[in-house]
Amino acid sequence: MNDIFDYYSRVNFKEDETETILNKICIDYNLGDLIDFKVIETGYEDFNVFIKTNKNKYVVKFFSNERTHKNIEHYIEVVDIISKQNYLNIPKIYKNNDTILGNYKNNTHYFVMEYIDGSTIYEMNKKISLKTIIKIIFDVLKYNCVNQDLKSYLLSEKAKSFKQYDMWSYENFLDEYYKKSKYLNAKDKELMSGVVEYFSNMLDRYKNYDKKFYNMQVVPPYMSAHNDFISTNIIISKDETPYYIDFSVSSVALNFVDIAIFGCDTVLAPNLNSSEYAKYLKIISYILYRVHIMEYNLYPTAVAVQHAIHVLIANYYKVCKNVDSDENNYFLELGRKGLNYIINENLMNKPVFNWINDNGWYERAELSEYSEYSNIKKEIEKLGLSEFIEENIKDYFKIYNTNNKDVYKNLSVDDLYNGGYNWLYSCLENLHKGDSLMAISFCNDNEWNDSNEEKEWLKLNLSALRKGIKMKRIFVYPDNKKNLVINNKSISNFVNYNNSNLELDFISESKLNEVLKDKIKEIKPGILVFNNDIAFIDVIDNNDNRGYTIFDKVKISEFHKIYDLIKSNCD
Repeated sequence: MNDIFDYYSRVNFKEDETETILNKICIDYNLGDLIDFKVIETGYEDFNVFIKTNKNKYVVKFFSNERTHKNIEHYIEVVDIISKQNYLNIPKIYKNNDTILGNYKNNTHYFVMEYIDGSTIYEMNKKISLKTIIKIIFDVLKYNCVNQDLKSYLLSEKAKSFKQYDMWSYENFLDEYYKKSKYLNAKDKELMSGVVEYFSNMLDRYKNYDKKFYNMQVVPPYMSAHNDFISTNIIISKDETPYYIDFSVSSVALNFVDIAIFGCDTVLAPNLNSSEYAKYLKIISYILYRVHIMEYNLYPTAVAVQHAIHVLIANYYKVCKNVDSDENNYFLELGRKGLNYIINENLMNKPVFNWINDNGWYERAELSEYSEYSNIKKEIEKLGLSEFIEENIKDYFKIYNTNNKDVYKNLSVDDLYNGGYNWLYSCLENLHKGDSLMAISFCNDNEWNDSNEEKEWLKLNLSALRKGIKMKRIFVYPDNKKNLVINNKSISNFVNYNNSNLELDFISESKLNEVLKDKIKEIKPGILVFNNDIAFIDVIDNNDNRGYTIFDKVKISEFHKIYDLIKSNCD
């Protein structure tokens, strides 16, 4: 066995010094009298020790002697920020006075955390329930997008300077592949060919986002990322609560990376077969679409990248470093199995949902009862998980909107979601029976006759009405063209639609100008308000960005007052 799994080779003290150091830690951190301890034999880098005292049970994490002081400082900074939040379960962090980080003889650094009575998913070595997987997905999503203090830190020059190179990292896959693929056998190389093609294309798609979004400091497409949400870093307690550990490689990354990593070994449990795995990945794709995460439609292929990383790096350790540990072999074989499953289920480089219709433009698949999208929704209903997923989506957006309202102020939807339409479609679908949509739409030939996306948007409005969404709509028509507007096929569907949830009115542009005067600029060329939570301003700016979001409740209230004023003067 290589020294990488000789745990004492990772730290600057000998085995016979362990008890002395732990006694010192118990005194410094007021943990009680040491009764027993045991080395935790997992992980590739650090040295973790379970300790039992007359007070409680704890874990001491000794940092590897290969870590730089800057990297250790980065780890502690991230843990300190996360320990102050309430949306992600992590073991309690203990302090010596006001200090988290301790050291022994100035060359061994450590910190102390609560021991969680349970097992990591890796130790459980069995299939976890789909409900638990979904719970973890929403925990990961909240971690990615909620904590602005964490994101601000991770975007800082200080954090960037502390960042440690990680060969297992998603972002380093191509570099590592070109360096280490020579150690792969022919069969593994063939397995990875589609992954390399996808990853290269994915980087091309997002290469221009980096500078733009780092400067804007917005949430999508870059988010706070753990970068290592794997089975060894997720503990399931005795009461089935997930806890998360090991934040050493946290950074800002593309918003699907953590979910892709999670979809690898955590979702692909030992007893999951190929078709079950495909079903789970498709359900996760559905959730990612509902919460506006990029790559939702190629999610299985994004997961395949992480499987390829496991094969590549674990094979390197086995061939070049002579590592033959259970953990290394686990990741090597798991990566091969995951890649084979995704290829065999015809999910490699293939969209999960086919949004393209016979006319060649995007159409939401929920309009077709035979679509893959509808099939997945039916499968979720069959599994009895629809209500659970909807509750989690609602909770996610409640937290998301609260924590990102300042970040999203006057943010172009074009920048975020493919012309804004995917974003609008998802916002509408995330409304539930009894929720509301308020809209003021300006009708002109260009918008209503030439835009397939607008026609699709109106179709989805009608679908929402059938679902029980309450809708208030005012169409603003050019002077003397009311009949032309009413006879527009898309709009006539509203006129002829008999539904108590729909409140429909018309007003001419000249009348509207007379009523609103200077205020007309606040709503032109149109507004949408989703359930009094989010407003969308349909305006094109000097940079040709279309659409802005507003979360300000006061501003949204003003839109309602403007709507009521217009309605009182409608035809």
